[in-house]
Amino acid sequence: GRRAPAPPRLPAAAAELATPAALLRWADAGGDGEFPPLLATQDLKVGQELLSEVPLAWQPEQKSRLSRCAGCCLEVAEAALACRDCGQAVWCASCAGQPCRMCPELKITSGRVGAHTLLVLDLVRRHFAGELPEGALVAAARAGGVRPHHRKIAESVQKVGHWCSAVRWSDEEAAELVAAIEPGMLATSSAIGFFPRLARLRLASAARADRWPLAAAALKDNLRLDMRPTSALGFALVTTLSRPVRRGAAVRLPGAPPGCGTA
Repeated sequence: GRRAPAPPRLPAAAAELATPAALLRWADAGGDGEFPPLLATQDLKVGQELLSEVPLAWQPEQKSRLSRCAGCCLEVAEAALACRDCGQAVWCASCAGQPCRMCPELKITSGRVGAHTLLVLDLVRRHFAGELPEGALVAAARAGGVRPHHRKIAESVQKVGHWCSAVRWSDEEAAELVAAIEPGMLATSSAIGFFPRLARLRLASAARADRWPLAAAALKDNLRLDMRPTSALGFALVTTLSRPVRRGAAVRLPGAPPGCGTA
């Protein structure tokens, strides 16, 4: 079948931590495969930056497709180069010449498919093509398993995939991948992205205090998420401390359902 084009090359430091990884450590494993909490290895101060991450994959929201570059998500001028086939993607001068990754889907649907569906389809397709980095997705079982809303999302993804003859996987495999992808998704007003480290941080934040007593020290949220543009990409996720955290205590994100957050 048709192989998806390679994703745009990200900056070399895209996946690196902004601060030393020694600031956090995993609690001892356990809990039937669930994620343990992340613990501070030293006293942490309000405003201290813990993680910085650009999305592994992203899609512009429908309203932003003609104002955000399909390669870097930075704002483009009105005279930006548009895709000749679908007319639903534009590029800045620096990204001109890159392939239109979702061109068949955008063309066949006249751009009516939402960014969330396109992002999941892109990740599912790249997963089965062996294009995702090792460990990019957590196992569905470790993300809480497949739930009814995952199957509903998968139905939409499968429908769009079938229109383009791109489906080489089962409905159940699609639902499992939706469950694995969801914890790492975060939207801005102009785009939605998938962040592998965010997925793990969210799952660690949901660690149960009855299984990991150290998690009880973080019953209140102590982290915040912000989106900041970089020189190479329109948005990057930054995680900072919203409350002081003592050494050995767990860090915890706000309790929004995975995949539903907006920065």
